[in-house]
Amino acid sequence: MKKKNLVILILLLGIVLLSNGCATTNNQRYFSGELIAPDPSNPFQGTWTTNILTNSFVHVINGMKGEMYWYTSTDHNWHKRDSYTIIPNNDGFITSNNWQISVTKTNDGDILTVDKIQYKRYK
Repeated sequence: MKKKNLVILILLLGIVLLSNGCATTNNQRYFSGELIAPDPSNPFQGTWTTNILTNSFVHVINGMKGEMYWYTSTDHNWHKRDSYTIIPNNDGFITSNNWQISVTKTNDGDILTVDKIQYKRYK
C-alpha cells in the first residue's frame, strides 16, 4: 500500500509541476517593452529572447547599444538587468560589461550568443 501511495504522490507532483510550467507561458511572459526591428546592415540590432527554466531573458539592441531584461515567474514582471554598448574586440565583439557577443545566421534564423547563452529573434 505504501508503494501505491508513493506512486500517486509522484504522479500528482508531476501534474502540478507540469501545469505550473504551462501556466508561465501565458501572455504575461511575452516581452512588454519596446521592440526593435532588425536592420540588414547591423546583425546585432533587434529584439532577442530565450527561456531558462521558468525565467525569460530578452536583449533589446538598437544600433550598437543594448539592454537586457528578465522575466521572473515569482513576481510576473520584467526587470531591466543591464545596459551595454557593443564594441569591436580582436576578431569579434564584446559588450562594455565584458560579455562576448556574436550573431550567427542559421536556416532557422539568426542566433545571438551572449556569453554562451543563445537567443532567437523575437517575433
